[in-house]
Amino acid sequence: MANQEQMELLRDRVRDLLEAGETEPALRLLLESHPADQADVIERLDEGDRQRVVQSLDSERLAEVLPYLNDELRRDLLAELPPELLAPALNRVEEDVAVDIVQDLPADQAQQVVQLLEDRESVQELLTYPEQSAGGRMSTDVVALRRDWTVEESIQFLRRESPDAERPFYLYVVDDDGHLAGLVSLRSLVTAAPETPVAAVSTEEVIKVDALEDQEVAAERMRHYNLLALPVVDESNHLRGVITADSVLDVQVEEATEDIYRMAGIGVKEWAFSPVWESAGRRIPWLAFNMVWAFAGAIVISVFDVMRIFRGDGL
Repeated sequence: MANQEQMELLRDRVRDLLEAGETEPALRLLLESHPADQADVIERLDEGDRQRVVQSLDSERLAEVLPYLNDELRRDLLAELPPELLAPALNRVEEDVAVDIVQDLPADQAQQVVQLLEDRESVQELLTYPEQSAGGRMSTDVVALRRDWTVEESIQFLRRESPDAERPFYLYVVDDDGHLAGLVSLRSLVTAAPETPVAAVSTEEVIKVDALEDQEVAAERMRHYNLLALPVVDESNHLRGVITADSVLDVQVEEATEDIYRMAGIGVKEWAFSPVWESAGRRIPWLAFNMVWAFAGAIVISVFDVMRIFRGDGL
């Protein structure tokens, strides 16, 4: 992770190369850093340079940096990107990230991008949920075992599917109709006899969240029960997906940021690099309101001071 001084130096070097028309050297220099640092540098560039960098990245590199970009800036940058260039990058990111990005695109562009996605059915399903709901935050990439399977059948299934090792390894159990029926730990699975039914080593007490519940409910439930992942079900208790800890962290940061912005009288869409006139337009009414009340308070205090002086003179 680069410190602030290193980030400023990297940004200045990338900017100087771009201004000199040396786009390829600028990209090579930028891509030597972590994607999160790349996003930070891109955010600090001028608008024209930002567009040039983003449009010059291949789909793999763009997919790496997209999750780290500021949401508002990302929306503005990608609105200028042709669907045939954006879709390959979204094919490489997590489903929930792809959905967040598509939701922010202009309607026509979003429709074209979704049609070009490899897993468009899953993305279209997630787009049916409200943006701030648990369903809108979940991933449909979830490991589910059948309740009537044996331990041996379950292990063979896992070997064939090769689930993503980066995801929390909770194994959910469903019945024939896809209803969430329990949860089994990997330890219980590998230590049980091969012929043991999965139902015998699973627990039916599963902490879950409804897909239409607010994302803050899901975040609080995971925090309260200290979970790394939370299954998401529909109104009929069908397993629809899972919310992971990294998604919940994003929710908590967003909600905390919005609360702080409201307390400070700043619009929730404002960010560190917003144009001055936009920031001023959002803040001046609140500053004027606070100034009026500050003057009113000062006048009231002055009146009381004068009255106290007169009372003192009369004694």
